[in-house]
Amino acid sequence: MVQSFYKKTGTVQKGIYLSKFSDADAKTMLTNKLHIASSSSHALSKEFMTTDFDRTQPQGAVNYFRHCIVTGDLSGAMSCFHKEATYIDRGGMEVKGLDQIDASMKHLCTWKPEIKGSKHRVTIVGDLAIWVDKWTLKAVLPDGNPIEMAGATTCMMKKSEAGIWLWLVDDPFAAEIYAS
Repeated sequence: MVQSFYKKTGTVQKGIYLSKFSDADAKTMLTNKLHIASSSSHALSKEFMTTDFDRTQPQGAVNYFRHCIVTGDLSGAMSCFHKEATYIDRGGMEVKGLDQIDASMKHLCTWKPEIKGSKHRVTIVGDLAIWVDKWTLKAVLPDGNPIEMAGATTCMMKKSEAGIWLWLVDDPFAAEIYAS
């Protein structure tokens, strides 16, 4: 069983996930900001093995969001969206508002997929950032069928008053526009 230990500093969450370690080891790893996973019911990619979820940096915000999806933490995933966010679904439809985005994220969190990102690029201008990367996803659906997906994400992020990066526009299927 995976245990969760969190250190909360303001609104920046730094997560560590441990299994089969003593309390003393857990405290040492928390202090060192390590992220170790083993014996869990889902596969965590190497991306999460040494991750610090410093959401004051775009990379940390993306890592935290993906971690929430992988572990099925819907409320954590939703905490990554700005109150005025728009999510672009696979069909290109704009899903606006947190309640509607929540409904779109539920299935993904239920899958607890393995997600890997690569070739990211971030451009920051003031309190706005554009994040672009490629991703792959592997999961087993509730009906037992496996699913594999790949794509490219384009996100517009906005830095909150608390200093964390939030998704203003999330388009995980941005590459689809070039496929047709």
